[in-house]
Amino acid sequence: MSKKINNVLIERVNHLIELANKSLATKFTTEDSFHWYDWVSHESFYEFQTASQSFILNVYGENSPYLSQFKQSIVNNKYEQVLAGKGIINSIKTEIENGWLGTLKGLMSSEIFSDFLEMSQHLLEENYKDPAAVMIGSALEEHLRQLSLKHGIPINEM
Repeated sequence: MSKKINNVLIERVNHLIELANKSLATKFTTEDSFHWYDWVSHESFYEFQTASQSFILNVYGENSPYLSQFKQSIVNNKYEQVLAGKGIINSIKTEIENGWLGTLKGLMSSEIFSDFLEMSQHLLEENYKDPAAVMIGSALEEHLRQLSLKHGIPINEM
């Protein structure tokens, strides 16, 4: 994964951790006859929950263990559930910071695509626009094909 993408992901994860901390800072306690309950504000809870689920879905996909665990753990605005969600986000942060995100095939495909972009840029700079267009078109087509296969989108191969 490129450093730029990695930095964007880490920035986003840090934002999610800030949202969790913001939510945890709104802690209040209620009681009934038998129990004390710690809660956080609804607004900050839903901001953290929604932003985190969106991020996990976009980065890891619908069948991710991170997404299913997050959905199971974060169902209401109880303080301990926000702590659990923050723990999941911290785990994701560790995975991204250590370069463990993505499959080998996906990383290789991304690097090859990046190389073809650089080669196309060089051809353009040398005024070879037609070869540059063919090269970038082929690279883009293959990248889209791989993304379609990854997400189960049917493709027509001729």
